[in-house]
Amino acid sequence: MSVTFTEVPVKSPNDRREYRSITLDNGIKAILISDSETTKAAACLCVNVGSFADPPHIAGLAHFLEHMLFLGTSKYPHENEYSAYIQNHGGNKNASTSQETTDYYFDIDHAFLHGALDRFAQFFLGPLFTETATDREMHAVDSEHCRNIQIDARRQGAVFTQICRKDHPASKFSTGNLQTLSVPDLREQLLKFHSTYYSASIMTLSILGRENLDQLQNWVLEFFSGIPSNGCVSPPVSSQLFEPQALPLEVRIVPVRHFRNMRLMWPLRSSYWDKWRQKPTRYVSHLLGHEGSGSLLSLLKRRGWANSLETGSFRETKGYCVLNCFITLTETGFEARNEVVSLVFSYLDMLRRTLGPDKQWVYAEEAQIALNAFNFKQQEEPMDLVQHLAEELIYYPPKDILSTSLFWDFDTDLIREILDQLVPSNLLLYVVAKDFEGQTDRTEKYSSVPFASSKVPEATQQAWEHAPESQDLYMPRPNPFIPTQFGLKAPIMGLEVLDRREYPRLIMHTPLTNFWYKEDNIYGQPRARVYIRFVTPHVYSSPRNFVLSDIGVNLIEDRLDEVFYGARLAGLEVGFQLVVSGIEMKVSGYNDKIAIFLKDIAAFVSQFQVDSVRFPVIQEKVQRDYKNARLDQPISIATLDSITCMRMNRWTNDEKLAVFENPVSASEVERMVHTIFREDVKLDILAMGNITEQEALDMVSSVVKIAPTPDASVVLGSRPMPSSCYPYNRMVNLPPLPRTSLQSLIPPPADASEMVPETGIYSRRLANLNPDDLNSASVITFMCGMEYPRANALLTLAVELLLEPAFYQLRTVEQLGYVVQRYASCTDNVISMKIAVQSGTKDPVYLESRIWAFLHAFRKDLGAISDDEFNSSVQSLVVKKEEKPHTLGKLVHRFWTHI
Repeated sequence: MSVTFTEVPVKSPNDRREYRSITLDNGIKAILISDSETTKAAACLCVNVGSFADPPHIAGLAHFLEHMLFLGTSKYPHENEYSAYIQNHGGNKNASTSQETTDYYFDIDHAFLHGALDRFAQFFLGPLFTETATDREMHAVDSEHCRNIQIDARRQGAVFTQICRKDHPASKFSTGNLQTLSVPDLREQLLKFHSTYYSASIMTLSILGRENLDQLQNWVLEFFSGIPSNGCVSPPVSSQLFEPQALPLEVRIVPVRHFRNMRLMWPLRSSYWDKWRQKPTRYVSHLLGHEGSGSLLSLLKRRGWANSLETGSFRETKGYCVLNCFITLTETGFEARNEVVSLVFSYLDMLRRTLGPDKQWVYAEEAQIALNAFNFKQQEEPMDLVQHLAEELIYYPPKDILSTSLFWDFDTDLIREILDQLVPSNLLLYVVAKDFEGQTDRTEKYSSVPFASSKVPEATQQAWEHAPESQDLYMPRPNPFIPTQFGLKAPIMGLEVLDRREYPRLIMHTPLTNFWYKEDNIYGQPRARVYIRFVTPHVYSSPRNFVLSDIGVNLIEDRLDEVFYGARLAGLEVGFQLVVSGIEMKVSGYNDKIAIFLKDIAAFVSQFQVDSVRFPVIQEKVQRDYKNARLDQPISIATLDSITCMRMNRWTNDEKLAVFENPVSASEVERMVHTIFREDVKLDILAMGNITEQEALDMVSSVVKIAPTPDASVVLGSRPMPSSCYPYNRMVNLPPLPRTSLQSLIPPPADASEMVPETGIYSRRLANLNPDDLNSASVITFMCGMEYPRANALLTLAVELLLEPAFYQLRTVEQLGYVVQRYASCTDNVISMKIAVQSGTKDPVYLESRIWAFLHAFRKDLGAISDDEFNSSVQSLVVKKEEKPHTLGKLVHRFWTHI
């Protein structure tokens, strides 16, 4: 079989990988990527079919088929052959089904790509779809659905299927469950769907490896040229989502969590996916979603009506696009929701009035920001890249798949065409709030979502169509933070520098400061990162202090979002995080403007004053966040609780909520913020990137007191904190297990008939506070002592050995639940191993007993493991440990964790 070569993709000048685009004789389009430095190889095959193609009588068939392909093929009939091969060679694998596509992807130790491709290709050549696996995997899909039922975003999507046209594929239930899949001829339907739609003519493939492009091409021919093609094309999708006269429509939905939000949606006449060079929807979304002065969000915040606003596509396929404006409302904003919608239309009217050639500079700014990101592209993880490119090949010419983010042509007519569709008569309005409980008259079929819908009254529509002008709404100002200088400060040596183990140097060590620095001689990026930890005992000293600190940080970020929104657009970021030892401030982005950015942020923090309008809004938001945390997935709640109850000075959400029983004042929050940033502290600082040592010192010393000398120009920091006040992290000391060998990490059962040990177990049982949540979870934590290199290695190896067996037994064979987690962790220098299962059908006691039963069986299997199997797991772990960080941010995070 031969191949047809297509145009080589245009790549970033900063991209060291090599690319080739080919089309096989059977119709598969493939993109090949050679990376001589990679430790991981990866591949993705995308089939241009998804849930839209489900037969009317079998909802979720496309998704179910995605599950089934992992469970045995003619050449490799054992159910977990593919999964075990990937896992045993340091890899990961997954798949996903969307409305129009289904993706299968993996990564693996680069030396084992050939064997992985062999096993992977069999999915599309000879899947077995055995009767036993078919019966079992239906329960896995049902467990996945049970997990999704309590996710509000999915619930809102489920309501969408109930209000669009019944003959449109968007009305289909895409996940499937036990009820929809329980049909007598399910296996035959799987085979029919696979033979009909899994055709080479609608497949795209992306492969990345260390091999050269010729070798990768040979492997593509070897394994994928045999996939048959029946000439199938992806099913067409209409852009007519709603019946004529169905809009404007208001839909009121009761959520699981405590919040109030609205989503304004406008179905467009076209998907505009082919207008990627002009990007009209992106331009409109950028302006509507702007957060700087003159923006819609800025005015909503000043009126106390909203906390955040996001724009983009709520639903987007090749057939249609729904433009979306999502607003999180305050309590007063919810009461004034009609006025909120009126302001949205006031802003859109302003855009229509001011749109013209003289506003091309806004487009030019977006184009320059995108060009900067392209020219100084940061290297993606192999598996992320192959999945992205396999999807891009469906929509775009091979030459352009690496550069679709760029802006090319400013088209006023296209932009106006979009704006002319964002009108009240074309509006679908979601309003989501607990306030609607008891006020709904409909229930979504599969997730039992209570909702009500009604046409927007004519008078309301007319009021929105004639929304008054506001002088507070105007176009953005020019962005002063867009970088212009990109020169590199050091010669670039590439990832091989990491093999020499060059670490940040401690360039300042005083009673007040530990300052580490490292120049970037690896990535060749004009970027830098400055992380500052303000070490103070106050943040975690009590639940009240934590809450005061949390409110303070939220108020700071709330204001910074508007003041420095232009900086964020231009690639500069700042984030604050409360940690046990105090608070961390992390600044990152292009080094050209980072010093000015850092100084402006420090000046703002030092002069912090509580905004009287935003204070009650943010206080209510923080309190609501604590309430909503108690409604997380059971496995998340149990995992967090297992950590909280074993760490000193960690406060539960109930303890935080109790703080609000005594009023929290604005003056208290102000005092806490000034205490954290300006009173006795110790500073840990790390500066890395395209900055010299002197530039790093000058930048930080201009805003933070890094030495105990008088300097009126600095704005943060104070005298050194007494060593007696230093906040040390502590873990509760549980009695250790009696033996310390590898196998003793997995204790034997109390007796042969009962798999749950009767002694040495600390049990904590939590009630699910969501009465509608059918899921339960069991999390078992093994405390394994203080960390040191050998103990860390043994523990992570133990986890490596049980990763695939645990998933296969607990999830695939026993079908306990969709979520099975197992991992090693280190908290406050104490290492531990966790095994967790979430189920929609089994109670926690049963789950716990099955975990212990698995561990008991695994302990026996471990003693019989062959040398080859053991060495394979060791090598798999080595591959994972030696994987190099692909971006400066990931490398800085690695160093910061140890600092």
